[in-house]
Amino acid sequence: MEDEQKNAQSIDETETADTQQENAERQFTQEEVDRIIADRLKRVNEDTIIQKNTELTERQAAIEAEAAELEQRENLLACRSFLIDKSYSQELLDIIDTTNPKEFMRKADIVYSLTASQRPAPLLKSTEPIEHDLSSAFKGPVRHTPQAIGR
Repeated sequence: MEDEQKNAQSIDETETADTQQENAERQFTQEEVDRIIADRLKRVNEDTIIQKNTELTERQAAIEAEAAELEQRENLLACRSFLIDKSYSQELLDIIDTTNPKEFMRKADIVYSLTASQRPAPLLKSTEPIEHDLSSAFKGPVRHTPQAIGR
């Protein structure tokens, strides 16, 4: 009887130990831990790569926008310089596209030649004779006599 009780008790203890092990935290082998860590690092690296690619794409877009704006300013400056050199109206900058300076110059010349008949003739020079004799500037009473310094 005692043997039966001991056997029953040991069976109960074995079942209790098995249940406790199942309820206890699962233990991982080193291979499983290595695999879990490798998977996690891979996900983090992929996220980091995606984030860096996004940042680089945004930076590149900003640089391209700045370059386009700079090119537009340079083209406008070249067109304005052309108009000033040719004494053309600055209003052509508003009328003709300035993205291509060579094309702008060609079109500005065409517009200027087409409107030449509509422009008033330049003012004529005066017909009065110009006196080149400087002595006439010094005629009249002398009001000031220079004096030597130190006397």
